Amino acid sequence: MKAYFPSRQPASGDYFTKLAAFETVAGGAGVACVRCGYDILDALHLDHKENDGVHHRRSQGAGGSGAGMRTYRWVCQFPDEARKRLQILCANCHQIKTSIGYLPTEPPMTKEQITFLARESWELDCED
Repeated sequence: MKAYFPSRQPASGDYFTKLAAFETVAGGAGVACVRCGYDILDALHLDHKENDGVHHRRSQGAGGSGAGMRTYRWVCQFPDEARKRLQILCANCHQIKTSIGYLPTEPPMTKEQITFLARESWELDCED
């Protein structure tokens, strides 16, 4: 796992709590997105596997500022439950899951695959 901007990381306990939470959820497997392997901490999120994050955060107290830190502290207090309930996703994979409701099993298409399919499926509207 890498920190993209190490000079910007605060020397506060919050950063170390977050790091400890990610290492706990990773369970020794390395802190990285479980889908694509991206490992820069600044772009990693904790994701509720069963899409129950709203209910879980509400059970920890009021939302708003500090809700993320409450989750990180919860992970450190209840590591076994956290590993069952949470997974690590990068921002892109997390957005895909949020948008369509699940993580596709196939990796995203490459630019070449998209271009090939576009040529096969679409005809150009422009003529010289």
